[in-house]
Amino acid sequence: SPAHVPPPRQTGGGHQQQHQGSPDAYNIPKQHTPSPTHASPNQGSPGGVSPPARGGVGQSASPTTPASPARSHLMSAASAAQPGPASLQVMDEDLAQGNQLKVPTQYRTVSEAVQHAKDGDSVVISAGHYKECVRVWGKRIELVGEGSMQELLIEGDAKQPTVSVGSGASLRIFNLMLQGSGQQVIDVSGGSLQVEDSNISGASGSGLRVHSGGEASVRRSVLCRCQQHGMHVAAGSRAKIESCSLFENGECGMLVTQGRSSVHISRCMVSFNRGVGIAVDQEASATIEDNDLRNNVRGPTSVGPTCSKSVQIGSNLT
Repeated sequence: SPAHVPPPRQTGGGHQQQHQGSPDAYNIPKQHTPSPTHASPNQGSPGGVSPPARGGVGQSASPTTPASPARSHLMSAASAAQPGPASLQVMDEDLAQGNQLKVPTQYRTVSEAVQHAKDGDSVVISAGHYKECVRVWGKRIELVGEGSMQELLIEGDAKQPTVSVGSGASLRIFNLMLQGSGQQVIDVSGGSLQVEDSNISGASGSGLRVHSGGEASVRRSVLCRCQQHGMHVAAGSRAKIESCSLFENGECGMLVTQGRSSVHISRCMVSFNRGVGIAVDQEASATIEDNDLRNNVRGPTSVGPTCSKSVQIGSNLT
C-alpha cells in the first residue's frame, strides 16, 4: 500500500510563494507514440516533453547527447559503508571493450539481446516501438538508444515493470523513452541503475522505484505523468538525482521512505505534482538543494517527524 505522506511543513531557502498558471500555460505536450520516420535531431527535452521553465535555478534539465555511448558510468556494487547519499559511488567503465548487440538488426527484441549480453556489453536500440518488458539480473550492461529519442519507445504492460533490475545487476540506460501502465516503469530491487538523458512516464504507481537496498543515479532525465510518484526510494536504498524534471505526477514528485533510505537531489525542477514536490518520511534522510519546487498542489516539501534531523534543505525556489 502507498506510504503515508505527512502534511506539508514549510521548509526551504525562501518564503512560500504561490505561482499562478498551469502546465498547459507552459505548452507541455502530452505523451505520444513515435512515428516510423526519423525526427530531426535536438527536438526539445527527453521524449518530446517540454517541462515548464525552471526559473533560473541550476542548469537546464534538457539533455545534451554525447557523440558516442562508448563511455559508460555504472554504479559500483561495492559502495561505501556509510548510508548517506554522499557515499553513492559511480564507476567509470569503458564498455567499448564489450560487444554491441544491435536491436532489431541482430536481435528482434530488447529482451532477446539482454538475454545474450555478457558483462560489459552494450545493447544498442534503433528507432521503433518495442512493446515488451525487460529484465536484467546478475550482469553489468547498458541499454543505449540510437538516434532521436522521439522515434524510440519501450512500452511495458500492466502486469510488470517495463524494466526490472535485480540483485547483482548493474544497468545503465541512455537516450531512451520508457513508458508503462504497470506499478512501476523501472523497478530496482537490490541492483544498481544509472539513467541519463531519458524519459520515464505513465506508471500506475511510481515511474522509478528503488528498494531492497538498491542504488540509482539519475541525470538530465524526465520522470512525469505517473499516477502516484515520479520516483520512490524505499527500504534502505540510495539515490542521487541531478538536473532532472519531475512533474505532473498524481502524488509526489519524489517520495523517500523507510529507515536507511537516502537521497541527494539537486538542480532539478519538481513542479506541477498533485501532492508535495518532495516528501521524506519514516526515518529516511535527504539533501535537497538548488531545486525549483514551485507549483506543487500541497507545497514544496514534506518532512515527517522522524526525519527532521536527517533532512538538509538548501536554497530552493519555493
